[in-house]
Amino acid sequence: MNRRQFLQSGSAFGFVLPLLGHAPYPQWNVYRKRNLFILASRTDAPSYELGRAIAQNLATHLVRSHAHIARTPDMGRIASLLATEQVELAVLPIEIAALMADGATPFESYGAIPLTALWKFDPYVLVAHASMPDHHAYQVTQTLAQYPLEAEAQALIADNPSVAIATETAETMLPFEFHPGAIAYLQHRPLPHSHS
Repeated sequence: MNRRQFLQSGSAFGFVLPLLGHAPYPQWNVYRKRNLFILASRTDAPSYELGRAIAQNLATHLVRSHAHIARTPDMGRIASLLATEQVELAVLPIEIAALMADGATPFESYGAIPLTALWKFDPYVLVAHASMPDHHAYQVTQTLAQYPLEAEAQALIADNPSVAIATETAETMLPFEFHPGAIAYLQHRPLPHSHS
């Protein structure tokens, strides 16, 4: 059975389950490196719907990403998975992302998480852990810029995402900077080299 048949068969669901906890399994490490997971919390329905639209967009237009949405039981689980670098991306309300980045209550037990922005969907933001490779961040940002989300997803956000992004933190009123890979795309620089 090839990988595509395996994923379509539903057998892959067993690999997704460890996303909801810390998984020491080598298979999970391989799986998560081959698939781009975007976290959203069950406690914030719009962020899940937005994350689902982003994942579908990336899976369609950035096929190599194998993007999936993963819903966690709460925001604390997102903070945990981002802090431990088990997952690199999440869709968060901007104010929640700010608290995670600062390590502020109720996320102080995870410490300050080095978050960066890939795209602002006011009042949400697609955050990436700062360790995400520049070329991956570049390609995600490029895809979102070139292929706007469907109208249903855009209805979830206050502003048109195509104009809700800029490279300067002050201009976006975000509590942290854009990822260097995202900035490279927005400044029309070439795709950074992969070091993997």
